[in-house]
Amino acid sequence: MRRAVFGSSLLAALLTSCGATALTMGAAPPPPIPGMPDYTGELVVQPERVDGPTLELRFPYANRGSTLGWGAVHLWARPGHDHVSVTALLDAPSERSRWDGCDAVDLRIGHRVERVDAEYVGRPMGDAIGHYDAVQLRLNVLTMRKIAGAPRVTGVACGDPFEITREQQESFARFVEWFDHLATPAQLRDAPWYREVGPRPELLPLEDDGEDAMEG
Repeated sequence: MRRAVFGSSLLAALLTSCGATALTMGAAPPPPIPGMPDYTGELVVQPERVDGPTLELRFPYANRGSTLGWGAVHLWARPGHDHVSVTALLDAPSERSRWDGCDAVDLRIGHRVERVDAEYVGRPMGDAIGHYDAVQLRLNVLTMRKIAGAPRVTGVACGDPFEITREQQESFARFVEWFDHLATPAQLRDAPWYREVGPRPELLPLEDDGEDAMEG
């Protein structure tokens, strides 16, 4: 399984987890922005983790106002401890701060608009590098389900328009499947990765090594 490689060392530090099981979601179409990563979603699952999120999803998105021409989205959750909430970080590195007055992100999910409160978490990176513009959102898993199943999802983040692609919506669907499984674990064979094509996560065996002996 491959790891995503970002063009910025700061983005790589913020958006890469060490020692995690990563499932990269499908083949992506050619990136619309030169230099933008060509994957549509990296799902990271760490069910036994106790000091941080057990479920994460990351993907890039086109943003013409950003210095790079694109930004990144990072979602994380701890379904076993919080069965409702998902935190999201949305960024767009720029030459200067553009989002510092931003307090909401508008999502158009299908035909309905949902406004999500935002907290500015950007910071300067130095004169030669620019400014890390970013906002943090608090979503709920119901909103994630809507995003996964809507015919189209667009939005405006602090004045910057964006669109979640169909392939990225499929990554949202995988995130929700894992969220549900980690929130209310069932039999191992019901885990979402059981239906995935490709290598299994090493942290989660598909089945027990041995079977109980049958009586009679």
